[in-house]
Amino acid sequence: MASRLLEVADHARDTRAAAEAKGDHKLALSAGQAEARVLTALAPLDTLGADIAENIQDANDALKVLGTTVREHPEVAAAIIDVLERRNRRDWADHIRQMADNSNREIEVRA
Repeated sequence: MASRLLEVADHARDTRAAAEAKGDHKLALSAGQAEARVLTALAPLDTLGADIAENIQDANDALKVLGTTVREHPEVAAAIIDVLERRNRRDWADHIRQMADNSNREIEVRA
């Protein structure tokens, strides 16, 4: 949808420029107003995109912390797995279990 709105804004800008070149100030003003309306509609989407990117980065950071924690503290991993299973999030519980198991194997190999 955003790409379509950008096309509309671009067309309005082109129309405004062509109208100005022909001296049609009424059409130029109308096209300029149309472009402004479309850009105003797009502004929240731009901010939303930045918010989403920031949220994704925050989630990635949290997952890294979680991964480190369950590798270093198997008792924490067990508690998290228990909560996830009670909430019927077995996919996440299996993921945490796998991370904790991998850590234990790495420790055993090094010892």
